[in-house]
Amino acid sequence: MKIYLSLLAIFLGIFQWNQSFAQTICHSVYRPNIGKAHSNNMEILAQLNRVDNSLSFLNRQVRKSEVHTSYYQQKVVRDFEKVEKALLNNDVNAARIKIGSLYTKVQTSYLKVLQHSKLTKALREAHQIGLIDVKPFLKEKEVVDYLIDLYGSRINNLDDIARVLREVEEDIIKDIRVLGKNFQRYEYYSEPLKKLKGAGYCSAACKDSIKLLEKELSVLKGAKANMVNDFIGMEKSITLNKVRSVYASHPETLLIQRKKELLFEGIGVLKRFVEKYSLLRKLTNYLADNLSPRFRGLFRMLRSVFDERYLLKHSKGIERIINSELSATQKYQLMKSEVRDIDEKLFWVDLSRTPSNKAKKAWEEIKDVAKNKNQAELNQMLDAQKVGEVLGSPRNRNIRNTIRIVSTLALVGGSVAYFSFETDDDDNGDDQDFNQVDTQNGNSIDDLNNGNSIDLDNGEDQVNDIDNDSTTVLIDYLSPEDREIEDLMIDLLEVNADIEAEKDSP
Repeated sequence: MKIYLSLLAIFLGIFQWNQSFAQTICHSVYRPNIGKAHSNNMEILAQLNRVDNSLSFLNRQVRKSEVHTSYYQQKVVRDFEKVEKALLNNDVNAARIKIGSLYTKVQTSYLKVLQHSKLTKALREAHQIGLIDVKPFLKEKEVVDYLIDLYGSRINNLDDIARVLREVEEDIIKDIRVLGKNFQRYEYYSEPLKKLKGAGYCSAACKDSIKLLEKELSVLKGAKANMVNDFIGMEKSITLNKVRSVYASHPETLLIQRKKELLFEGIGVLKRFVEKYSLLRKLTNYLADNLSPRFRGLFRMLRSVFDERYLLKHSKGIERIINSELSATQKYQLMKSEVRDIDEKLFWVDLSRTPSNKAKKAWEEIKDVAKNKNQAELNQMLDAQKVGEVLGSPRNRNIRNTIRIVSTLALVGGSVAYFSFETDDDDNGDDQDFNQVDTQNGNSIDDLNNGNSIDLDNGEDQVNDIDNDSTTVLIDYLSPEDREIEDLMIDLLEVNADIEAEKDSP
């Protein structure tokens, strides 16, 4: 009963927040679209609904009485553990290095969106009442002097108001994308930081460290205030609720966060498939039995995973076997030696689908030996061969497309961050424990295959421990690559839900 009441309370809280969020979004979408200043909002909402629906399958875990923690949440939790450890050891500098740039980005984008939004609201009112001399009106509406000076003198007629609105909305979009990318981490860090301050195991020195950290994190204090002075206005403090309110007032912020979650969840599910032969076999057979054009990209990604594994782990052993002049029994023994540290069923898949005559001959010889030694092993080999027939021959390609990048992330990377936004400063900062791959600048995923990660950032977190189980893929937001990844992840999660449903059915 207690569990039920707790779940009910959580549900009602989420419902009330969503209701408030929906009202805010409705106001954002249906306010007068002067000069087509926000014409993309309906498209953003449609895309948000699509991504949200694809993530909803995670709610199936509730039926199993399990608490689901997303792969993205796991990464955030691990990161905060480093911050907490630093504070418990009174190392304010280490904590600041870990999250300082995140707080700067979020709070700066909050101030800029807040003040630009005040400007657009005032300009819309001025347009509706036909007011041309807008400077005194903007001052009355508490628009900051910097924006009044920047835009006020440009307005001589109502058409100028429409033009300025479009310009300001473009500036807002840049900052809400930064806010959308980073808010969830900011929100998560803020809550446990507050709890840590009141925890019994946080000593007096620990509490003093947190107070000092909070002071250093705020953009309204110290040297950082100089960077945002034009946008402070009447703000005396920046609280989590204030930032959350601005975050919730723009549909695009939530879309960006959901797309980031989608990539994390998709890569996590793909990793679960590629690391276990039985699941990978099930996914292969599912796609083979569902030849819908819709799943063509997903099948190509699955095949690419096998191709990447072939290049990374299997090709050398296969070449040794098929080019040797050993007897059939000796080739079998060599095969057993080559698979000592890897999944032999996956190795068999790749050996069976290697197209050369020498490979086919070697495979038949190894199966004959297995037939005489162990019928159960032969049956497993034949099963692996069926998977290989579905996949087709390995493709030894030097390509740099999105599918190959995602496939390689599933094999060599543990976590992923997402979006570049085409700005230099947006991705500098506390994500530096990632090794990065930029699909727009021609940097090849092959560097990862050789163990040489690409680091595109020079941010402050490079002094921290490197998380070798993480790789960042930078994709331009709303680019064709972004949409391709979105489609792949949505299809993968839905197929995974179908496979899970088959497993659960009586």
